Amino acid sequence: QQRARMIMFGKNTAGYDEYVKQVPKDSRRPRCMDHPATPDHTLDIPNRRWQGMVKAWRRALHKFDPPDLKDADVHKPQDPLVAAMASTFAATAVMSQGGEKD
Repeated sequence: QQRARMIMFGKNTAGYDEYVKQVPKDSRRPRCMDHPATPDHTLDIPNRRWQGMVKAWRRALHKFDPPDLKDADVHKPQDPLVAAMASTFAATAVMSQGGEKD
């Protein structure tokens, strides 16, 4: 179930959508990272090998990311708490440097 979830997470990306559009299923080459195959979640293999297969698959899918996503920093989702802490830190840094005096 966890492995199937990891596959669904990979298929729910812009890179996978572009890959499906660009490379028809009948023209894909097996065992080629230019045409990454979705790992089989039912295989009885060690967890570390499974994670390596998924990691390689996900990295290969990034080659198909749309150009607008390649420039943006979308791969690092911002935690709201971290964002709040960062803005607080930036505000205190500005105030400690003598900025924003009225």
